[in-house]
Amino acid sequence: MKDFTIYHVPSLKKVGCTRNFKKRCHERYAGREVLILEVIPAEFGPQYAGDVEWSYAVKFGYKRRGHYLNTWDFKLTNEQRRKFAAMGASGHTPEGRARIIEAAKVKRPKGLATMDSEMAAKIRKAGADANGRSPNNAFRQKLTCPHCGTIGNVGNMRHWHFDNCRHIPLAGRKHLTCTIPSL
Repeated sequence: MKDFTIYHVPSLKKVGCTRNFKKRCHERYAGREVLILEVIPAEFGPQYAGDVEWSYAVKFGYKRRGHYLNTWDFKLTNEQRRKFAAMGASGHTPEGRARIIEAAKVKRPKGLATMDSEMAAKIRKAGADANGRSPNNAFRQKLTCPHCGTIGNVGNMRHWHFDNCRHIPLAGRKHLTCTIPSL
């Protein structure tokens, strides 16, 4: 069994732990400086090696990675494999999927119909104010172009209509016009 190598990649601000240091450096860190911090004998186990890696990450002020957990040599049992396969891509068991479908079928009352009348009145008034009946909400007010009769929001109408309306002859528009002399 191979020993654990704790390494440091300064350019990535990363401390890592691996059993196959040469392969890891070749695959992930080609062309980068990689420093070996410590080599831990395999007898100490992955938990200890991960704890040492974690302590170096803290020492350098780096983000702690998930290596310190005992995930090396982790094998799924056949029972666990069957359970995950039954879950499928959604990640839910068939019973869980059935519960979600049933919950979606239940009709819950929504909106103003379920509120008391005082609260509903306040919301209706706020909605009326927001739809252009209040001087405080000028951006929601609707304007009508006198040249073409188009109705729209203030920003769009000021940009595309009134003095800039395409129904006004070019000479009367606000923007500058230029004439190209004929050859």
